Amino acid sequence: MPVFLWTCALVLLAANDAVAEGRDSAKIYGASCAVCHGDKGEGKTIGINRFPAIAGLQKWYIQDQLIKFKYDGRGADYRDKGGLMMHAMVRTLKPQRSKDLEIVGEPEIEGIAGYISNLPVDNSSKLEKESDDESLNASIERGRKIYTAEAPSGCVLCHGDKFQGNNKEDVNKLLPRAPMLVPLDDWYMLEQLGKFREGVRGPVADTKRAKQLLGEKAKLKMSDQLDGPALMQAMSLTALVNKQAVKDVVAYIYSETHPSN
Repeated sequence: MPVFLWTCALVLLAANDAVAEGRDSAKIYGASCAVCHGDKGEGKTIGINRFPAIAGLQKWYIQDQLIKFKYDGRGADYRDKGGLMMHAMVRTLKPQRSKDLEIVGEPEIEGIAGYISNLPVDNSSKLEKESDDESLNASIERGRKIYTAEAPSGCVLCHGDKFQGNNKEDVNKLLPRAPMLVPLDDWYMLEQLGKFREGVRGPVADTKRAKQLLGEKAKLKMSDQLDGPALMQAMSLTALVNKQAVKDVVAYIYSETHPSN
């Protein structure tokens, strides 16, 4: 069995075990998430598949992403292998239903999001050098200029001067909530920026389930008025003019969040 399919099967079997053992957040995480993301949310590699570190990300962000995975807001594109795995896993999490069996909330997603957000960030890994120090330093400097550029071109307005993210939306300033970048792996940032640029990540899918997501934001505790992913997709195509610019800005972020000494 291919590693991708084997990993999916393992995740789903583990998730089913959580049903039998109880539905508290730590057990659900251990059964459904740890197999790929690690016991402490530090990320893992299984065969040729890499899974990102997630420990310490903001609760609201994790909750939003899990809900999007469940309702075709993310991970429904056939080109998104990692997203498709998440898409399958998150559907094992039980929603809260009314007497008429309508979904009125996602308490298990909320619980897992809280659990992951309280895991300590592991930034012990270091920037992998694929070139000589002079070339790497030049890449980091180019990335610094991109990241710190004034709005609307730079990243700093949303993600912060210390990569801490932004937890409060400001509609008047077109400032969406944004995740912190401190916990993220360099390979993962490269991958996700590529997905934004290629349209794999950004807009929700054109499906009935995605329309449910858009129509029931209040029930699912998604209160943002600004479309952060759409803004991120636009930013990735304007501020990051080519693949080298993507590599440069990631090199800068990672050199600051995972310093060599």
